[in-house]
Amino acid sequence: MSRWRWGLVAVGFLVGVSVWLAPMLIAVATRGDPALVAYRNEILFQQTVHRYAAAWHHVEPWYYFIVNVIPGLWLPFSLLLFWLVPRWAAAWREKDARVWLPLAWVLLALLFFSLSTGKRGIYIFPALPALAIAASPYLRDLFAHRRVRGASVVLGAIVVLLFVGVLIADASGNTKLRAQVADLGLASLAPIAVIAGLGALAWLLALWKKPILAWPAVLGAVALVWSYWITPSIDGQRSARDFIRKAQALVPAGTDLGLLAYKEQFLLYLNRPIVNFGHARWREGSQEAFDASTWLNEAPGRVLLIPDSAVEPCFVSTSKQPVGESSGDRWVLVQGEAERSCVEKGDRSRAIRYRPPVLDQG
Repeated sequence: MSRWRWGLVAVGFLVGVSVWLAPMLIAVATRGDPALVAYRNEILFQQTVHRYAAAWHHVEPWYYFIVNVIPGLWLPFSLLLFWLVPRWAAAWREKDARVWLPLAWVLLALLFFSLSTGKRGIYIFPALPALAIAASPYLRDLFAHRRVRGASVVLGAIVVLLFVGVLIADASGNTKLRAQVADLGLASLAPIAVIAGLGALAWLLALWKKPILAWPAVLGAVALVWSYWITPSIDGQRSARDFIRKAQALVPAGTDLGLLAYKEQFLLYLNRPIVNFGHARWREGSQEAFDASTWLNEAPGRVLLIPDSAVEPCFVSTSKQPVGESSGDRWVLVQGEAERSCVEKGDRSRAIRYRPPVLDQG
């Protein structure tokens, strides 16, 4: 009977996957819509199967999660592993399912994503709650352990000292630091000073009352200031909101605006209809630039927003107006005649007219 119950786990997994997979495959098979076929090929085969087996970016070695992600981003559990691993070994020998079942999920998720060539820290984040569940039977005893309390105190102190170090570097006239702060979108280091002060106060109170709370108290101070001060301050820069507003302001109303090699977040801040030529077409080489060249030359006065790296070979002879930096690229607005050799290779049918939903709502 127990074997049948374990078999239900696989059935449940397939049912969960089928909630999305089955309706999608049925719609593709019955509607005969080329757009749905393209969706299936991109999401299921390209972005899932191909990306797992042969990723085209975020390529990292097999040990990336173990060395680069878990030690820092899984704190404090990554530090508690020194005390947890012997207890987990004992739970394995005792066949304690409340421990090894969630722990098996953690190990399987880690193995699955480590085998893929493409890796990002967020990929294994869903395994962290399971790790907390596997650790939960031992946390009360661990929190009473003198060395664990000491580790919490040390971790909290390190975080406070890091922010104090930033303030000291700024006071010493570190021009590189100030440039990085400006690029981030912060007008000053005032929120960093508040984090340092509030974090130090939280650390001292925890050290006085309950040392085990030193790390979470300091982390709470960081999260509070970061969430309500730093994030709102840098949102315009980091989200591309300010960049898109500037780009649109440089293009007169009524002028056709096209986007080449755009980032998804650009679409969130548009206040006018635009034309694009598909998303993530860099895998097609220069074809997107060819299609954009055809669109640009079809009517006078059209303007194209492109990354500076895409100027050659199609837009060398156009006029160029710098817009600024966003998403790791420098962007320019180009206007005029694209190279004839590019236009001849372009496909005018690839131009997609996009109207922001906010315009329909207004």
